[in-house]
Amino acid sequence: MKQKNRIRTMMAAAAGLICILCLCAMGVYAAEMPYTVEYEYSSSSVHINGTIGTEGEVFFQVLKPGRSFGDVTDDDILYHNQVTAADGAWAFDMEYGSESGECEAVLVTNAGEDRTQLTLNLVSFAKLEESYRELNLAANEGNAAEFTKVVNDKRDLLNFRFELTDGKSLTDDQLSAFMAYVAANPLKTENENVNGKIFNTYMTAYELNRGGIANIGPYIPHIFVDDDAALTKYVEAAATDSIRTYFTEKLTRRSITDLASFENEFKRALIYTVIRYAGGYGDVKDILAKYGSIVGITSAAPDSVYRGIVGKDFTGDSQLKTEFNNLLDKAGSSGPSGGGGMGGGGGSYGGFTSSGPSINGNADYVIEHLPDSEADTPIAVTFNDIDGVDWATEAILALADKGIINGVAPNRFEPDRSITREEFAKILVGAMGLADSEYSGNAFVDVPDDAWYCSYVNIARENNILQGVEIGVFGVEQTITREDMATMIYNALSMRGVPIEKEKLTFEDADQISDYAKPAVAALFKLGAINGVSETEFRPKGETTRAQAAKVIYIVLDQLQ
Repeated sequence: MKQKNRIRTMMAAAAGLICILCLCAMGVYAAEMPYTVEYEYSSSSVHINGTIGTEGEVFFQVLKPGRSFGDVTDDDILYHNQVTAADGAWAFDMEYGSESGECEAVLVTNAGEDRTQLTLNLVSFAKLEESYRELNLAANEGNAAEFTKVVNDKRDLLNFRFELTDGKSLTDDQLSAFMAYVAANPLKTENENVNGKIFNTYMTAYELNRGGIANIGPYIPHIFVDDDAALTKYVEAAATDSIRTYFTEKLTRRSITDLASFENEFKRALIYTVIRYAGGYGDVKDILAKYGSIVGITSAAPDSVYRGIVGKDFTGDSQLKTEFNNLLDKAGSSGPSGGGGMGGGGGSYGGFTSSGPSINGNADYVIEHLPDSEADTPIAVTFNDIDGVDWATEAILALADKGIINGVAPNRFEPDRSITREEFAKILVGAMGLADSEYSGNAFVDVPDDAWYCSYVNIARENNILQGVEIGVFGVEQTITREDMATMIYNALSMRGVPIEKEKLTFEDADQISDYAKPAVAALFKLGAINGVSETEFRPKGETTRAQAAKVIYIVLDQLQ
């Protein structure tokens, strides 16, 4: 009878709801689910979310502190609920009142096939308030030993969870700057989330000062920078691990002492990173207009000056300022040219920028030419690694001069490197003039909301330019195939109402082209924008290289002026 009562409770008035308690006791499961837990002790709540890859029901159950799964009763249950994972994503918001302690919990999905057990560390508001009071008192009295003891003993109660410090015993030296902050700014429970980020920032600064971090990328979402524009620009600019490592090097051993100096050094590192890896001189112009005073650059300049420093690695403010002023002297007194504001010139990733041709109301496509003044002369871009792709040389150099694509380093284009689906989506969305469009939401479970490409792939989807590789899955980091490249361009032109004739396909492997891609390949082949890899072979599932992408975009834009 007792077991039947438990099962009846777990049905939760939903037909077919699986008994989580029974599944836990029986051990019926196949795989664990990825999840993220966020605590907010000031409101006695926990937010947990994750993905299951497909649509389905997800069940979440939490036991009261000190209870264990097995022979439990209804009174042992603190929380249980179920949700439908729309597009594979699910979330629970749990309130736990005055409970405190470690709680066993379980997530179950796929009709009980997948189960994940976890432990929640719940803290009541009263215990959070008490911990804050002890920490504030130690800081106010200048008692470093007590302050360090409180942090080490009550880190979970304070909600100071951070990958960089978890499991480590912190020292007075590590916490001295943070203690000075708390002494001047006593912690308040209503600022719990910000307090945690500030703690993380001071711990990150300590490690940076001693050279203990090689790549700051994983910690950026958890630290405090009081400038959303700077954080957004970091996400755009530091798109690869190598760039994030470069950014970190510029932040290392800078003697960061407080939040203000951390933010200042963050922006300085951002300036150097944007200059070194800019998608175009417009990026450099914009970052210096916004934060240039940090490195001693306060005056605007002709575009030729920004072109002169793009791609260079400067070792310090003095070197950068000297080079800037030398170029400014050479430019004469012609004054600044071109527009300003963050975003001009386009962001970049993988060598492509989001800027492109303008599209007027009649759906005419125009490659915009820069004015002929000395200050606005297009960059005479040269690459020393494109001799082997003579068929794409003109396209690569022309698009690079227009700022539509760029090299991966000074004088290096890497024409044979593959393009990913998200990289190609970004350049195409920019080329179609859609980069600033709004979109209703993120439709793909494998696309993080804060990813640099999230807006581009979703804008492309909502404008019927692309679909995912399967329902709700975009295919992040997959190289784009030749047939998918053709399909995306064809869909983009169709979206703009551009009529394109189709050519009968005579490739020997035409039957290997997916049905959805055949009209696109035929149309772009007729346009002359895409050819086979030989006279008889198209190779639809082959990868698309940077050179091929440049050639196709160049021909499409040239034909449709």
